[in-house]
Amino acid sequence: MTKRRVLVTGCKGLLGTALTRILSQEYEVIPCDIDTADVTDLDSFGEFARNASPDIIVHCAGYTRVDDAEKEKELAFKINAFGTKNVATVATEMEAPVLYVSTDYVFDGRKGAPYLEFDRPNPINVYGSSKLAGEDFVRNICPQNWIVRTSWLYGTGGKNFVDTMVTLSGKGKEIPVVDDQRGSPTLADDLAGAMMVILKRNEFGLYHATNGGDCSWYEFAREIVSLWGGDAAIVKPISSAQSDRPAKRPTNSVLENYRLRHTLGFETRHWRDALKDYLRAKKEEGS
Repeated sequence: MTKRRVLVTGCKGLLGTALTRILSQEYEVIPCDIDTADVTDLDSFGEFARNASPDIIVHCAGYTRVDDAEKEKELAFKINAFGTKNVATVATEMEAPVLYVSTDYVFDGRKGAPYLEFDRPNPINVYGSSKLAGEDFVRNICPQNWIVRTSWLYGTGGKNFVDTMVTLSGKGKEIPVVDDQRGSPTLADDLAGAMMVILKRNEFGLYHATNGGDCSWYEFAREIVSLWGGDAAIVKPISSAQSDRPAKRPTNSVLENYRLRHTLGFETRHWRDALKDYLRAKKEEGS
């Protein structure tokens, strides 16, 4: 039986790396990164995609530097909005469904409960606005689409909060971490697994996909340091105002995996279980 062909943009990134490995179990994966074809160049990406002739396009490539986006607004929109427009345009011409990876930062964080797929987005930073613009392009251009929002992503293959905390914990110095922002830490491998489930069904539309449960960045940091074998007491809570970051963050960006659960019958594991496995593997690798 011939495997379906899936083109993955951003294949060298944190999610792209996990997705390429996991999708390869059941699909023929066509890796694509900026050195292969630039999504911001319609002709370049179009030529690559037509030659590859995929059945599905998964669009992971994106500008993800949240603070830098505040001063690089044009670049953030060029990649996250207009790059996504190009991907959706090419996918539509080829009659291939597209899956676009978006973010919890499309919300303003004022809701006092987890966000459902039906809640109205209202981003408060440039990064969130650029990703929401990408969502709109996908919906308006490509009839067959999935949009998957996730949050607080970490894993192998890219810089992330967990690895940073592990490194800092070994220095024995106080680590200030904000305690007034809540979200759901998500392991890239687990997100890739959820995306595999989504791709195997023709239930198009918007999905939230994160690990279960939620915490503050401070609680997350303490758990990381503790599981790694360090002294969690070195993690000190600070407010968002004290952190003095250029981009505003939503106070609450917890996503409810409502459609994943009720439409596809798929449950993700708790973030603590995912973190334990990630750190255990990291120790075994001698990282």
